[in-house]
Amino acid sequence: MMLDQGHQSRHDPDAGDVPPRLRGELKGVRRFTNPAGELTIDSLVQGATQHMVVTGELIRMMNYVDDIAATLRRIQAGIPSMTEEERKRLADYMRKADPNYVAMMTTLDKDKDKDKDKG
Repeated sequence: MMLDQGHQSRHDPDAGDVPPRLRGELKGVRRFTNPAGELTIDSLVQGATQHMVVTGELIRMMNYVDDIAATLRRIQAGIPSMTEEERKRLADYMRKADPNYVAMMTTLDKDKDKDKDKG
């Protein structure tokens, strides 16, 4: 379909070629070509601002945490079928993993305390 200069885009809800029943539904709809606002994450964590700018690196790290949580859920699902000896061996194996989840949390908390002391 050819559009002359004065004709509006066919995706514009006010354009004449959009069926009347859709015109109201399309009003105010953001299109993917519109520039998005700054990507933010709402946080209620102590010390964080209400809207923090999220970097790609943070998103990647958070995806890793999601992967870890999914893995732990798989482990948790298998625990009821394990013997007491198997549970003990798994617990020892997880404690010896380097770095393990608890050690990583300790590291993150230490870094948070260092930042607090600087400010």
